Amino acid sequence: MPDGLDVSPDDVLEFTLTPKEATPKTTLTLKHPSSGSHGEPIAFKVKTTQPRRYLVRPNQGLIHPGGTEQVQILLVEKDKVQLWQAYERLGQSALDSSKDKFLVQSTKVAPSEGLKAGDYEALSNFWTKVMANTSSHGVFNTKLPVKLTASEDGGASKDTPTTSTKAMPKTVATNSKDVNSMSSDQLKAELTNLRSKYDELVSFSVNLTAERDILNNTLEQTKRELNKYLHKSAADGNRSNLKDGDGGSVAKGGAGTTLLAIAAFLFWLSGTWMAHKGHTKFLTYIPGVKDFFTPTPVEPVPVAATPVESKAEVVEEEEGDDTVQEL
Repeated sequence: MPDGLDVSPDDVLEFTLTPKEATPKTTLTLKHPSSGSHGEPIAFKVKTTQPRRYLVRPNQGLIHPGGTEQVQILLVEKDKVQLWQAYERLGQSALDSSKDKFLVQSTKVAPSEGLKAGDYEALSNFWTKVMANTSSHGVFNTKLPVKLTASEDGGASKDTPTTSTKAMPKTVATNSKDVNSMSSDQLKAELTNLRSKYDELVSFSVNLTAERDILNNTLEQTKRELNKYLHKSAADGNRSNLKDGDGGSVAKGGAGTTLLAIAAFLFWLSGTWMAHKGHTKFLTYIPGVKDFFTPTPVEPVPVAATPVESKAEVVEEEEGDDTVQEL
């Protein structure tokens, strides 16, 4: 098994939802296993099954021997509200049904790679190369399921004073004279107020960053889908035009042949009727056509005359013979 980073926590990532806290978050600690300065740096990358729900900073980096990296994971406000509403309707079972998971990948980096901790583009290219050929790079994987819990009390942290904000003095420090005139309790209350406002600003900024990243990802995905749709539509249109062109040629050729046959039949029928009625004489006056309608004179064939005896003469001779015999 390849050497990887020490991940803490190493079993589950827990997020606590409260009605007051704007951004539920947790911290993932990554530590290089080598305590000394000897050894190779280790690159890491954090992935999740719900990239639109969680904001991870940083999501990749480089840790040198003896180094540690704190990874902040925040739950986006929009999803937090949806999960809290589901918790109010169904209880803890609505949160237990979550299948969200995180994956921490780490691998050693050879000095020849020349990677630097802050070079985000170089790290992205490095991980692209690693995932394309995992057999030549030993990748250590740590899977972390997500556990969602709810807290009705607002989730006050241990280091947060339990004094109610309503009982805190409303004194606002505007200059050094006011600060110097405050008591220790007033200073603590003012510090708590400033810390609360700072946390609200940080949460608001984080949510804006998360929404921006989500919109950018959605925009890029929409562009890719639009380009695919346009290419597919263009290809389908070309195929339809080819089919319509071939069918149109065949249809035009068949229609032309049919019309020609009908015209020839009508001309033949008209000619037959005119010939029967004797109305074809006018065609003899058309040059080139009258030869077909002018009869060619036929010369009589001479026949040799052959003498023929009449029947009456033969009878007379025969009668004459009979008369001679009787004498």
